[in-house]
Amino acid sequence: MDEGNDSKAFGWSVLGLATLVAGLLGWVSAGFAPIPFEESPGGKALTALGTLLIIALFVERAQQVYISAWRTLGREQIDAEIAELQKTGSDAARLRELQSTRLEYRHKTRQMAFLGGMILGILISFAGPRILAEVMSVSQSMETWQATIFHGVDILITGGLIGGGSEGIHKLVTLITDFLDQTRARAKANSGSN
Repeated sequence: MDEGNDSKAFGWSVLGLATLVAGLLGWVSAGFAPIPFEESPGGKALTALGTLLIIALFVERAQQVYISAWRTLGREQIDAEIAELQKTGSDAARLRELQSTRLEYRHKTRQMAFLGGMILGILISFAGPRILAEVMSVSQSMETWQATIFHGVDILITGGLIGGGSEGIHKLVTLITDFLDQTRARAKANSGSN
């Protein structure tokens, strides 16, 4: 079997699994009431995202401190050996091997930073700040299962936003701000033409 067929089979498997999960979730949630949005959800989302942006910056800086302390020595040793081989011009095979090792080392460091950020983001979200709860009106009369699922998903989404870093949150804030500005401009243009 070639790679194209493997990819196609994987895609159909994912689609089938997603359909099954969606059907199962639809069946389980049939008794759930829809959760309405808060008034002015755009403004509340921007405020909540601003808070998450600050938290993400703190998390990023903490990660830099810990990962730098933990991983810098190994990287510097590899870099020093590469520099020595480049200076002498000897052992091209060893140089290629070390350059590959350095790439793997950097990749592993990025993976560790990502995992650490996600764990910290989920823990922080578990402790309090959440994005969906800010923009949706969660009522006390909600079914227990529905509230549990909602809060669990909110923790995962918020944790992912925090763990994904400040750049992603900044892009999201810009997207929402642009959308709100365009909506206001259209409303103003429509009110001026009436």
